[in-house]
Amino acid sequence: MSTTTMWRMIRRAAEGLIDTDPRFAEVKFAPHDFRRLVSA
Repeated sequence: MSTTTMWRMIRRAAEGLIDTDPRFAEVKFAPHDFRRLVSA
């Protein structure tokens, strides 16, 4: 899986949070935010 594909999947999931809680609309996620999740 390419890094671009992974980034798109994460971005879609993060955007889905807005539907659940509008406070996430102002939050911006960057690839380095997920580095610890992948390495765990």
